[in-house]
Amino acid sequence: MEMAEAKFEEAATWVCWDIENCPIPNGCKAEEISQKISSALRSSSLHIFDKLLDWAYNPDTSNLMFISRDESFSSYLSEWQMDRNKNVLLAHPPNASDSFVASAKTTWLWNSLCRNLI
Repeated sequence: MEMAEAKFEEAATWVCWDIENCPIPNGCKAEEISQKISSALRSSSLHIFDKLLDWAYNPDTSNLMFISRDESFSSYLSEWQMDRNKNVLLAHPPNASDSFVASAKTTWLWNSLCRNLI
């Protein structure tokens, strides 16, 4: 896992969680996963797409943690990652394509963020 550039360490982070396709594992609580996500980030009325566009066009330095298996977002994530003020982080299932995984600078297997919570 690659460490974030210094300018992203204190930047705001948006977390977009596709809970339908990356559900909370049985036996876990959303609060526990939220804490695990926060820990992972430290160490390293609109539709979701509209919210993502708001984030993408905001000129401020920021992070986006995208939790999904929806590979239709790959090209957008790759494009946003090329913006020097944006840092894309991705939590994905084990069977994600190489292109989906390559669309973000920092990645985690979704299950690894939930490990030790059950």
